[in-house]
Amino acid sequence: MDASMMSELEEALASLDGKRSIRAVVIAGQGSDFCSGKDIARVVRGGRGRTTPDESEAMAMARLLDRLDVMKKATVARIHGTAQGCALGLIAACDIAVAALDSEFCAPEWGLDPTSVSIAPYLIRAMGERQSRRYLLTGERFTAAEAYRVGLVHELASPEELDARVNEILGHLLANEVQALPLAKEIIVKSAKKNLSRG
Repeated sequence: MDASMMSELEEALASLDGKRSIRAVVIAGQGSDFCSGKDIARVVRGGRGRTTPDESEAMAMARLLDRLDVMKKATVARIHGTAQGCALGLIAACDIAVAALDSEFCAPEWGLDPTSVSIAPYLIRAMGERQSRRYLLTGERFTAAEAYRVGLVHELASPEELDARVNEILGHLLANEVQALPLAKEIIVKSAKKNLSRG
């Protein structure tokens, strides 16, 4: 993901949020992975591993996550394959996250990925400070089972049953009254924002 893609996704979410006929949005990846994060090879400059931080990408990611976080629609992350770097921010900012059992996760590399600072508050809210400290500092890969254990994802499903489980959750969401979801989201977002501002 780069700043352009982040901005395009933010605009798409804003458009969907304004459509009364849409009540839930699923964030999913196309291809073999949910999202492999940033092109770190493009970020690294020179032969000595020096980096050129791109503040525009950090700001674009911050705006994208805020948009995703405050949407009036319910948001569901459907995770398969690899989810690394800024992908963890997308997952943590969604209301509900469901992952395939064989998916893998990895936090962004500090110093290489300028979006690290943008996703940290959302990861801390989802996983708690203790677990976030470990994975944000080490950058180690972890399994779907571990993502479930630390609270990054709500449910796990076999790859064959992933879509069925996501659809089942969507069914529960759509069974609510039309005005119930926006009202619930408003209350949740206000409470969450207070907690984020304290973090």
